[in-house]
Amino acid sequence: MAEILAIKKACELCASNHQLAKRNIQIVSDYTVAVSWANSVENFGSYRHINIIYDIRGYLQQMKNVSVIFSSRSSNSMADSIAKLSSSGAADRVEWGEL
Repeated sequence: MAEILAIKKACELCASNHQLAKRNIQIVSDYTVAVSWANSVENFGSYRHINIIYDIRGYLQQMKNVSVIFSSRSSNSMADSIAKLSSSGAADRVEWGEL
């Protein structure tokens, strides 16, 4: 559930920032099931996640420059470090730097 919510939050952040609307954005996840649910036309995964999946797909349809892709944890050390920091409670917000 956390991965699905993280993808939705990333979509929300992209949609709320006009500067990002001009860039190609890849939302990267190491959870293949979440990536599949976000990108599939037919597969909704678990019934309890259906509303979140609809939201993600709606964002992706509106923002043609945003995509959700898979990257293994071992090949994406920065994302892994951020996830660990966040889950430890040490980081409680996202800050956008120079893009």
